[in-house]
Amino acid sequence: MEKYLTRQQIVRAKRFLKGILSLALEVVPYIVWIEFMRLVFLSILTYLLSGKKTGFQEINDIASATQLPVLAVSALIYATIRRFRSKDTNQEFFKALRGGLTPFLKGMLRAITLSLIFLYISTLTGHSKFFGTYFEVDDFVWLLIGTAIRIFSVITLVLIEEYLFRFIFFQKARELLNVKAAIAVTTLFYVVAKGAQFSIGPNQVLTLMLFSLFLCLWVIEKESFVRGAGYLAGWILVVHILFSLPIMGIEQNGVWIIKAITPISSVADAGSLDFFTQSWFSLESMNNLIFRLVTGGPGGPFSSITVQAILAAELIFIGLRIRKLLFSN
Repeated sequence: MEKYLTRQQIVRAKRFLKGILSLALEVVPYIVWIEFMRLVFLSILTYLLSGKKTGFQEINDIASATQLPVLAVSALIYATIRRFRSKDTNQEFFKALRGGLTPFLKGMLRAITLSLIFLYISTLTGHSKFFGTYFEVDDFVWLLIGTAIRIFSVITLVLIEEYLFRFIFFQKARELLNVKAAIAVTTLFYVVAKGAQFSIGPNQVLTLMLFSLFLCLWVIEKESFVRGAGYLAGWILVVHILFSLPIMGIEQNGVWIIKAITPISSVADAGSLDFFTQSWFSLESMNNLIFRLVTGGPGGPFSSITVQAILAAELIFIGLRIRKLLFSN
């Protein structure tokens, strides 16, 4: 009997490890593919500009400005390839999107509302300032074209990644693990993927974790990844595309310009002895601290504790609504 139980446990362990490997194979190829496509694009860009005596900084600026479109096109190619390789037609990306326009727009509207509240708080407290829009009349058409490309890039990238992580990966994780472990594993792989794509710090990692946790819970509640895709896309479109705030290491002007106003004390006194010897609880230190808490500082909104507080509140409310599903197993 003991041998039988031991053999049974071994079989279960093998099935579990096989399941974990199958989960990793849903995400790791995508991460590798994205990095490969970025390398190919950078190589082509460097080759094309090498004969024009273009400096490394200029090449880096161009690569940064085109980062979102490159990621979106790469993700779209990956989803198309996966479509022809997948044996399960019910998990095909374009089929999964059918009938998803309404929930996508609902999720986006919710995010737009919350992100505008965040911007209002940061400007009302004087830590951010609205500068309007700056462009030449002759450049208006190019502004529209560039904005349209970036909007398309954000929506495409978010939709495909939510499909991969919340529709494919998360559902398979729920079949293999209990719901809480499935959420944790999905969030881990999601943050790793974002870390491979963008330049992110600890505060942005925390924000991405909160986003992932919330979107997983929303999938459990609504049984659709599309609403969550609209939610995440809405945040990025408002704070980055429309109002030009930096996000995950990308800085680029959008339609309007809002800039975080760095406290004068943190700049003017940075090289003085008083700056290093002043009390942590001095007015200058507290002002600089509040600035970073509200706006996120150089890291942008995804480094802001205000945004994290909004997401934490979202998590608490949805967690209370679906608590029976979360603690049922």
